[in-house]
Amino acid sequence: MSVKRITVKDFSKLKKGKTDWARLSRMKDEEIDFSDIPEITDEEIARARWTAPRRGNKVTISMRIDPELLEWFRRTGRGYQSRMHAVLRAFVQTRQEKKAKKSTRRAA
Repeated sequence: MSVKRITVKDFSKLKKGKTDWARLSRMKDEEIDFSDIPEITDEEIARARWTAPRRGNKVTISMRIDPELLEWFRRTGRGYQSRMHAVLRAFVQTRQEKKAKKSTRRAA
């Protein structure tokens, strides 16, 4: 699998959705409503990692999820299942790190 990097301008040409890209590009940061987005803490930014999905050692499963959740990921385009996998992996790693920190504190 090869990775192709594209610009935001090129990306907007790929997906012809309902987004008014011209209006969005003219907007100033102050005009964007971020009220429905939780703030990201410095700790979360420090822990953020992009991990590419592992190949070849996955198991096929059937899983029930909310329709709106599936639709959100599908709207992100090709590779949405790999992104879902990456989100689950990040969740597990975060939980494991928290558990390890608690164990270290108890041992001290």
